[in-house]
Amino acid sequence: MPELSLILMRHGEASFDAPSDHARELTNHGVRSSREAGIQLSTLLQKSCCAIVSDATRAMGTAAQVLTNFGASIVHYEPQLYLVSRFDELAEVISRHSKANDHVILVIGHNPFLSEAATILSGQPYAFSPADFAVLSIDSENWATGLSTTGCWSPKIALPRNPQA
Repeated sequence: MPELSLILMRHGEASFDAPSDHARELTNHGVRSSREAGIQLSTLLQKSCCAIVSDATRAMGTAAQVLTNFGASIVHYEPQLYLVSRFDELAEVISRHSKANDHVILVIGHNPFLSEAATILSGQPYAFSPADFAVLSIDSENWATGLSTTGCWSPKIALPRNPQA
C-alpha cells in the first residue's frame, strides 16, 4: 500500500492594506517565510507534489514562493479553498484534484480551518501561524480512502515559522 503525504500549509503573513480580504498580498516577511518553507519542504521530502491552492492573492503568492524550491507536477488554483469550513469539503477538493500517482499533495489555504483539518486527521492539536505547515502521512490505496480515515494520520513534520507568535 502506498504512503500518501498531505502537506497542510497556511498562507504567509499578509498585508491588511487591500481593497478586499481576497486581494491581500504577502508582506516582505510573508514572502521570506514562504520561500523558507519551500526550501525546508524540498530538503525534507525530496519529491514533487500536486499543489492545491486557494485563489486568494496571499495564498497564490505563498505558492509562488514555496514552489520556487519545492516542485509541483501541477498546481490547481481552487476558489473553494478560500471559504472551506468543513472537513468533508476539503476532502472533496483533494479527491477531485488528486490522481492515482499523486503521493504528495500540498494544500495552501487559510486558518482556522487548516489547523482544524490537521487536528482532525492526526488527532493532535494544531494552531498554524502564517507560513506554518504540517506533513501528515497514511498508508492508503487512494486519497478518498485515506481522507475518510481520520484521527490516525501520522505527523511526519510540523514546522512553525513563528514559534513565539
